Amino acid sequence: MLENILRKTPVLVRRRGVEPQNEKHVREVMHDYLGAFFTEYKPEITITGVMKDFKPDGGVRNLKAGIEFKFADTHAEVTRAMGGIFEDVSGYSGSLDWTRFYTVIYQTDAFESEDRVKSELARAGTVMTWKAVLVTGAGARKKKTNTIA
Repeated sequence: MLENILRKTPVLVRRRGVEPQNEKHVREVMHDYLGAFFTEYKPEITITGVMKDFKPDGGVRNLKAGIEFKFADTHAEVTRAMGGIFEDVSGYSGSLDWTRFYTVIYQTDAFESEDRVKSELARAGTVMTWKAVLVTGAGARKKKTNTIA
């Protein structure tokens, strides 16, 4: 059920009337839906490390499932998101409280395919612990305006 809801991220974002400009906009909408559906959903969790603690975007405690949201408005941002996921993979490994992880990459256009993202995760040896969900929905980063004084 969790994976099913995560796959519906663009539909849920649209129903809320949000046109996301960044990861925070997507994450806030999904916190509401996940919190309403899963009694043990927590929007803030910490995976303690020896030198550094890691903070997934949320998690469902009784499922031991941590969730990461990424936002990509270009192909380069999808690639950068994958780099962040690889860092998360190493930081989250070894946790006894959180043993399964989902990453939702919300792309604003069809920059990449889910099978290629999954292939990258498989290459990193994460098939048993990480699942990638690649979705495409409306949105765009806010363009920086040049102001001339």
